[in-house]
Amino acid sequence: LSPMLEDDAPSLPGLFEGSEDAISDTVSSQSRAKVIDALGPAPVSIDDVISHTGLTSSVVSVVLLELDLAGRIERHGSQLVSLVG
Repeated sequence: LSPMLEDDAPSLPGLFEGSEDAISDTVSSQSRAKVIDALGPAPVSIDDVISHTGLTSSVVSVVLLELDLAGRIERHGSQLVSLVG
């Protein structure tokens, strides 16, 4: 039996409670639109996206992750991103 599956393994109650709500509260559709508007086919730095949108780095990171998972951005070296297609 794996240590993680034992009955006496420590639990962390509340560790993930409300996590989804916190993210969805932090990232509005308006924030998503600002990030998408700041992107284009040419690679731009994530710092420029943060500066241009006026959003926090955590909000921009969450939006970029969503776009990345949806296949809508391409990540380049040196913290550069661009829209796909």
